[in-house]
Amino acid sequence: MKILHTARMTRFDLLRPVQGLAKWLTKWRNRHDEELYKLVCYIHTTKSKKMIGRVADDMDDIEPHLFSDSDFAGTGGTQQSTSGVHLCLRGPNTRFPLSGQSKGQGCVSQSTTEAELVAGALAMKMAGVPIITILETLKASAGVRAWAQ
Repeated sequence: MKILHTARMTRFDLLRPVQGLAKWLTKWRNRHDEELYKLVCYIHTTKSKKMIGRVADDMDDIEPHLFSDSDFAGTGGTQQSTSGVHLCLRGPNTRFPLSGQSKGQGCVSQSTTEAELVAGALAMKMAGVPIITILETLKASAGVRAWAQ
């Protein structure tokens, strides 16, 4: 559970391997012990790696940046792809990670392009539309406060 929490909150690079092991929890095999050992060794050797953010710009200069990617037929046995999503805020002096996600796709894509489209749709649904709504609300409320003063 500590590794899962770390992956979700501070180390987005751990999301994919943790997800890959978690789905085998009820059908655990000897090879999963080896994979878990490799994951823990990786975490141990990269303890100094940290995800940091910096916000040093006005609200008007900050924009959301959304990235999505997928593999093609990467899940063994099912040929399903996995989507990855990363959302951050960027500005001239701002770099702030907001969220990351790794999720197995519910369909079997026929091409890399199709897998990428599914990943893009997930990114927009889970991160793109909500962040646009939040930022518009924040900017509108900041404008109201400036006008009232």
